[in-house]
Amino acid sequence: MIEPLLKDERFLEDVERARREQDRLHLWWLGQSGFLIHWRKSCLLIDPYLSDSLTRKYASTDKPHIRMTARVVAPEASVAARYVGLLLQIQGATINDVYEARMISEPPCARLLALRRTDEDIDKLTAVVDELKAEVAARKPFIPDPYVWSRLTYRFHELILEGCGNKTMAVQGAVLQDIVATHLRTKIARRDDSDTDERFQLVIRSYMKLISLVKAGNAAGAEKHWRSHMEGAATYLLKDDLKTKPVVDLFD
Repeated sequence: MIEPLLKDERFLEDVERARREQDRLHLWWLGQSGFLIHWRKSCLLIDPYLSDSLTRKYASTDKPHIRMTARVVAPEASVAARYVGLLLQIQGATINDVYEARMISEPPCARLLALRRTDEDIDKLTAVVDELKAEVAARKPFIPDPYVWSRLTYRFHELILEGCGNKTMAVQGAVLQDIVATHLRTKIARRDDSDTDERFQLVIRSYMKLISLVKAGNAAGAEKHWRSHMEGAATYLLKDDLKTKPVVDLFD
């Protein structure tokens, strides 16, 4: 099986970088017969096969489907997020509405994660924190790259939802999380006086505390801490006009 040069998050990062280069043509082979073409503000996706559905479907037949290449990337929740965003806008939903929903659903996921955690869950969460630390240490004073910081923090929340063991909550949360990551990217790009090194260090310390609580199996403590963390994050993220912004406008 052919392994792609870039896959998963590294592939997505490469696509994101290309989107900022308006005067160059970019072409990616997605494996099998699939290609992604980017030119200026337009993308053309040709015959993508980003699942293993055919492999599963024909696994027990006399004509099994064998992939020529490993999957480059799994379909993202961001696709669904745009349509969910449109529905939320029709209902009059704002970014503030989304955060209220997350504060109801995500802390219990932290509780479930503490009860069901595996060593792999802890390792993945720790790896994200290590990347965040490296980002902060690399530049003094620290000025975050909106795309990198939002991607890493998004990944931490995503790992909580994945590790909780409830697939419905994980998918539902992932859709909302993509909306939130896009909002965070917009907020960081604006920058204000509260965007200090200490504030970003505080985020990292909060993540480390959650990992400690989860690793110890302290379900009640994990849920309480994560609710407090999200309330604090909302105070920072929802203090300007973005909180009343219709969610679908984030994806313009």
